[in-house]
Amino acid sequence: MKTLIKICGIKDLDTALACSELGADALGFVFCKSIRKVEPLEAKAIIEKIPKKVLKIGVFMNNSLEEVKEIQRICKLDVVQLHGEESYEYCENLEVSYIKAFKSNELDFEKMKKYHCFGYLVDSPKDFKGDMLGKVFNWESIKYVPEEIRSKLILAGGLNASNVVEGIKAVSPFMVDVSSGVETNRVKDLNKVEEFIRKVRDFERD
Repeated sequence: MKTLIKICGIKDLDTALACSELGADALGFVFCKSIRKVEPLEAKAIIEKIPKKVLKIGVFMNNSLEEVKEIQRICKLDVVQLHGEESYEYCENLEVSYIKAFKSNELDFEKMKKYHCFGYLVDSPKDFKGDMLGKVFNWESIKYVPEEIRSKLILAGGLNASNVVEGIKAVSPFMVDVSSGVETNRVKDLNKVEEFIRKVRDFERD
């Protein structure tokens, strides 16, 4: 089964096109407080030139519902990713597919099931403070999630080419999400992007 690969924190067209060419299934654009934040009109200009087959995902954290809707409309995002304290009611009013992020140390499977989302993203608690610096958490915490969650599980937090296969083996996510793990000095490193994608695809072929 193919694991989807999302490269998050895209800020320029050249990187977006290169990641798409290398085989990324989804690209993430950050619209909340972050060193990788991009302005909506800048993201729109990039998104308009990305292949249609690549999912365009906007990342938000405690933004107002109106702001998320407006940015989604401007940028024509396929999916929005919510990394804050957004409620079920908030999410259901989005009128677009969404990913809801959950802290790995506070997982409540019954609560998670209430969200009718595109994906359940599980991340390090440290990545809910706005820095999104990529910290690995204990994957044992999601090893035995209910199947209805596992089928939509997105693994994030500290992934890189050296550990992504281990993460896939441990939790069988339908998507892996990487940002800082494919950067050098906080800038996307296409050699690292290529290696990350190759490791995932080679594992699938074995």
